[in-house]
Amino acid sequence: MVAGATYAQKTITKADSLNRQAAKYAKNRTASYDPQKALALYTQSASLGNGRAMNAVGVIYNKGLTAPADYQMAMKWYRKAIKAGYLNAYYNLGTLYKDGLGVEQDFEKANKVFEEGIKEGSGLSMYSRGYMYYKGLGGEQNYEKAIQLFRRAIKNGSTASYYMLGVAYRNGYGLTADNDSAKYYFLKAQSKGHPYTKYEIREPKAENSFDMKDLTTGAPVNKSSKQYAKIKEFKESVPNLGNKDISGQYEGFLIKYDWSGKHIIGQSKISLFLKKENDRITGLWVENDTTVTNVSATLEQGSLKFSNTVYRKGVKHSQVAERDYDFRDARLSFTQLGDTASLAGNLKLWSLETFEPETPLYLSLTRVSESKKENKKGSLASTPPDAKAQLKPSAFDEAVIAEVPLKVFPNPFDNMLNVSFLLKEANNVTIMLSDMNGRVVINRSYSLQAGAQLLSVTADVAPGAYVLKVAYGRTVQSNIVIKK
Repeated sequence: MVAGATYAQKTITKADSLNRQAAKYAKNRTASYDPQKALALYTQSASLGNGRAMNAVGVIYNKGLTAPADYQMAMKWYRKAIKAGYLNAYYNLGTLYKDGLGVEQDFEKANKVFEEGIKEGSGLSMYSRGYMYYKGLGGEQNYEKAIQLFRRAIKNGSTASYYMLGVAYRNGYGLTADNDSAKYYFLKAQSKGHPYTKYEIREPKAENSFDMKDLTTGAPVNKSSKQYAKIKEFKESVPNLGNKDISGQYEGFLIKYDWSGKHIIGQSKISLFLKKENDRITGLWVENDTTVTNVSATLEQGSLKFSNTVYRKGVKHSQVAERDYDFRDARLSFTQLGDTASLAGNLKLWSLETFEPETPLYLSLTRVSESKKENKKGSLASTPPDAKAQLKPSAFDEAVIAEVPLKVFPNPFDNMLNVSFLLKEANNVTIMLSDMNGRVVINRSYSLQAGAQLLSVTADVAPGAYVLKVAYGRTVQSNIVIKK
């Protein structure tokens, strides 16, 4: 027993000594940096059964420090480290599944690995599973469960969990909003070197305090609550595009929600120009009259499946000002009421930097002009993609949102909405109210004379966010309204 214990102690001491030597060579941006020597020393230590060294070997293969990244070798060494009892290896292995490195991306498998790590007391696994709950990746979206795990992770040395708790307190996600608590956790994270904390300290406003704008006038939309109708998960949306000809020019908006789908955190004006040829859809996406992206998609099971469509947009917390997003699919419903055609539903974007989806997005568009059946000069059908990207949206068609603003009040409303607008000539007018899944809940038709109009519409609907549209001739106007 004594001899065995002495041998084991010597083995541990030798492995630790090798690890210390290897760490000097593994430290980047130092005169002694030499990943090949670090790999050799860590491998020697790993042969003595040292889990820390096994994990380090996996990291070297994972990051490609001595050769092109070899994720299969990294996975092999992480599994060895786990068997040797090195807890951080659970995080590294789970991250390979989460990001799809060397394996097919699988959030559910990542969560399973993180949960195994939690059982063994891994602080990084606690943080990671909390992060997945926070965003709803690979399963349930649940702020409360995320917070519980962040608190446990902090007790096990997780710096990132301080930051995430700061964000939760700032926005009131899963707990009562508290700016003092948010500041405390952000300062804790900053003192431990978390890179994103400086952005939060500079910007103390909660993301869900976003003020929606009237898309026509630009004026703030009054709201009595930060809680809005929950967007259904993507899989619950019911697309119905089928073989419908959705060609044309569309105007409308894109609403960005938090991860729970309960809080509006952003809004953009969208112009979309589409041309359908068989099952292929091509066109232009224009956001806030500035961001222009060529789109390409196919119709599959009633949904738009995008390909080679990358979208660059600004990001709040990143080392870079902009980030590339890949259009994945749009689960949209198409509604035709008289001369008015609408597209509404979920749009899914995917970050090419973080390998994760964007927060839930709701798209509501109304067609304001039919695409030209003849291939006329200057039409969408005849304008080459490169030239199209240089044009302003109005260059495609003169039928844009009306110059006279639509007014809807009160907003938020109880059971009655007043709708005010101006008709330059007598016309048939349609007023539609749609929920955030594109389902029309109110549809009223009127035959009106020219002049100022004031219509009262009874809207006995469930509390939440809705889209009100007024259509006449080739003019469509819309507003977001809130039922108390």
